[in-house]
Amino acid sequence: MRTLWLTFIATLFFAACQEVPPTIPSPTVDGNRKVLVEEFSGAKCKPCAAAKADLDNLLAVYGENLIVVTMHTTAFPGLGDPYLDSRYDFRTPEGLEILERHGKPLGIPTAYVNRRLFEGEPDRPLGRQQWAGFVEQEINRDPLMGLSISTLIDDVTRELDVTVTMVPNSPINEEVRLTLMITENELYDKQLTDDGIDEDFEHAHILRAIITPTDGEPIAADFTPGSVVEKKYTYRFPEEEDGWWVLNHCNVVAFATLGEGDALEVLQADEVHLGD
Repeated sequence: MRTLWLTFIATLFFAACQEVPPTIPSPTVDGNRKVLVEEFSGAKCKPCAAAKADLDNLLAVYGENLIVVTMHTTAFPGLGDPYLDSRYDFRTPEGLEILERHGKPLGIPTAYVNRRLFEGEPDRPLGRQQWAGFVEQEINRDPLMGLSISTLIDDVTRELDVTVTMVPNSPINEEVRLTLMITENELYDKQLTDDGIDEDFEHAHILRAIITPTDGEPIAADFTPGSVVEKKYTYRFPEEEDGWWVLNHCNVVAFATLGEGDALEVLQADEVHLGD
């Protein structure tokens, strides 16, 4: 295990998007666990711009051990909506389905960390001041499974073949579901910030598509230690248009979850950058 130090100011999430700077703990990494942060954001939400910087800082600390998916949401009109002359509309019905299924917050920015309902918390959505501490907590938990993605992309047909491999570390007796997402980086568009509207704000980790059902595909397999479970998917990318759906800006994100009752937490995740 190695210890990495992080000092940055995070901002308190509040329904009216008010900001209060908290103290952030120093994170540690064990190198095995990968943590999924599903952030809900919006172009007209001023603290959402600072939240993106917070996530960038966490990614600088944890590297490939942290996976971020950002969803602009229709749940908060006036905050999640794009501007009338925005270049893109990042909102998706799939993002709204996820938000409504796993817990709708009072406002944005907010995020799930491995979709866990943490002890002492009333629900899964977490404010910005909580992200660093709970990410650290999750990264230092032993994962119940290993999970990896391999990809093959045809640059001409834009067809993507994905193989997700899962190897249990402990017996998993509940239903396991697998979710496969496409996200995109390097999308430049309007964003409200503390300094006003940034015309060319760099949006990253933006959810573009979900290949499986939004609640994941049930995997009928033996999840006992020593078993190897594989699932294969094919996805054809839309044609590149107006600077998005750029293949080498896109990422494939896969994660396994428990799928029954209230135990919906992410068991393990992985991400592949198609531009690598």
